[in-house]
Amino acid sequence: MQTISWKKVVEKIELLKNQNLGTSGKAATKGSAINSRQKLDKHSIANRIMRKENYLVAMINKDILDLRVPLPFLRKKQFFTRTLEWNLSLCIMDYAFNEQGELRPIFLRESQRRLLSDGLRRRFLFAGIMNILCAPFIIAYLTLLYFFRYFNEYHRDPSAIGTRQYTPLAEWKMRELNELSHLFQNRLNMSYPAASRYINQFPREKTVSVLRFVAFVCGSFAAVLGIISLVDPELFLGFEITKDRTVLFYIGIFGSIVAISRSMIPDETLVFDPVTSMMYVAEFTHYLPKEWEGRLHSDSVKAEFAAMYDLKIMIILNELASVIIAPFILWFSLPNSCDRIIDFFREFSVHVDGLGYVCSFAMFNFDRVQKKNGVSIGYTHGGFYRLRQGD
Repeated sequence: MQTISWKKVVEKIELLKNQNLGTSGKAATKGSAINSRQKLDKHSIANRIMRKENYLVAMINKDILDLRVPLPFLRKKQFFTRTLEWNLSLCIMDYAFNEQGELRPIFLRESQRRLLSDGLRRRFLFAGIMNILCAPFIIAYLTLLYFFRYFNEYHRDPSAIGTRQYTPLAEWKMRELNELSHLFQNRLNMSYPAASRYINQFPREKTVSVLRFVAFVCGSFAAVLGIISLVDPELFLGFEITKDRTVLFYIGIFGSIVAISRSMIPDETLVFDPVTSMMYVAEFTHYLPKEWEGRLHSDSVKAEFAAMYDLKIMIILNELASVIIAPFILWFSLPNSCDRIIDFFREFSVHVDGLGYVCSFAMFNFDRVQKKNGVSIGYTHGGFYRLRQGD
């Protein structure tokens, strides 16, 4: 099972279901919301698994959620971490869906809009209070978790501290509808080499000069200490340069600094061609905003992309900081989105035989426009993709 492809699993499920339509039909209860005789296909299977995630993908790409930090000098910054993602799942998804994972019918009634919006607002406020009360325990847990997870990696390879990865918000912006998590991660993993190449090829003369100087000085000290220790290992390796700090300790420190500095120095043979690198990245991430076109070589685009493809150590620090920041977002920012969230579930949910209610964008009906009394109240499905690309 561990080596079989997902495509093969889906094919087996389709074959099994479609060969037993009669049996499954007899087993179905009368009035069931799901028509068991409905033939399964790849699309319907993905829609069942991704029912909740599809709504979150669409809401993030349509900027339904107000994720700004309600603090001075940070009001324009969107803040999204795994901790906040868990809170959104608890407050929104557990509110909108029942125990069977189906959308609650009350969310489809416009007459219940105010009641649902007030209920969601109370959930955000309660989650913020619980986050504050549990903050000491969450910080302790996350600190221990990241320490044990990354200590050995950074100890074995200090240069790994300069590695980058996509932020949680960037991942949700790049994720496709009906895209399973393992397929999505495979797609992102293929973009990492080109993404790092795009970031590293921009000139940083002053920074590189400082890094070269630091690497040279620390490398020189480490080399001198190493050579002297070869002359009289027993005497010198036990010699304390400072109190309780032997030569071996400082050789390790200088060696780590050299490794980190050199890892942040770009390859001298790297050819400056940001356009080609970014196009290769976009081939896998499927993310290339319109405002980036013709400006892929600029520092502004590089800064925007670097914010999405951040240093791993910064992502870890953001996760720790989110324990304090998340309650403020839950108290002051997300409550402003309650009406839009409730409207989104009502306006962009469609009933499909055999599936129940799903996010209408996930059906890939690009020509559908929601109207009420002849007036458009929603976006076309094509508009979702145009907005995603920055239109």
